[in-house]
Amino acid sequence: MDNLMEEENPEMKLRIQSRLGVCEVCANSNAKYTCPACEVKTCSLPCTKIHKIELDCSGIRNKVLFKPLKKLGDMDLHSDYSLLEETNRSLEVISKRYKSFSYISHGEKERCNKLINEAASRNVRLQLLPTKFTKHKKNSTYLNWKSNELFWMVQWVFPEADNFTAFDNRVKDTTTLIEAVSKYIVEDKASEDVREKLSIYHKLGQEIKILFKAEKLPGDKFFLMNPQKSISDNLMHKIVVEYPVFHVILGDNVGKYEFVHLVSKKKENKNLLMNSEEEMEA
Repeated sequence: MDNLMEEENPEMKLRIQSRLGVCEVCANSNAKYTCPACEVKTCSLPCTKIHKIELDCSGIRNKVLFKPLKKLGDMDLHSDYSLLEETNRSLEVISKRYKSFSYISHGEKERCNKLINEAASRNVRLQLLPTKFTKHKKNSTYLNWKSNELFWMVQWVFPEADNFTAFDNRVKDTTTLIEAVSKYIVEDKASEDVREKLSIYHKLGQEIKILFKAEKLPGDKFFLMNPQKSISDNLMHKIVVEYPVFHVILGDNVGKYEFVHLVSKKKENKNLLMNSEEEMEA
């Protein structure tokens, strides 16, 4: 069809030839196409494909390519306007998704605020994630409004058993850590499945340590918990994201972890974090 048009209209043929020149790929035919991305002139689809491969060209016009004002044409202005409209539509979609993602009902908001306030009354800084987060959905931490008793969801991680993980849905915060974890580390109390997976923890004479990860600090740093104290006492002045996650390790491996400690500075009336080496030097 192109050949027919060229034969019928020789002036058009000359005009195209003078405007685009010769194909920059094969150099045998008049160029018919200009690549929107790199502006290479080609004569056919095969030559267009060759130029994309050799120049690693996408063939897609750069919508934000700078052009001097004197070179801007109507098509450039139309393209810029379309880009602005497209950007605005994308922002509207993102905004709607964010609102949907972060939406929280009045009842849920009230429940979350009560949990945060009750934890704060125990000197625990509880941070709750947006409602769409899996960790938030899973969280079964419960506050008895009448008695003000707090029942934590607790996650246990056992690094020496291929990071075996277990969850307890509601553990009263006055429960001691050793009492709460005994169903896993005491062989007679453990279920058959747990005994099999945590056999290394049940060996005679194995001492365990319970750690709690320090949030908002670079790297993996931990607090060393006191298993004889309650969950509430162990979490005092610490940040808990949704629910406490305790790492239960063998005592022989304690040297593999970096620890921080809470140190009271009375003059400033606040708690500071200090790693174990700094504390020893002090």
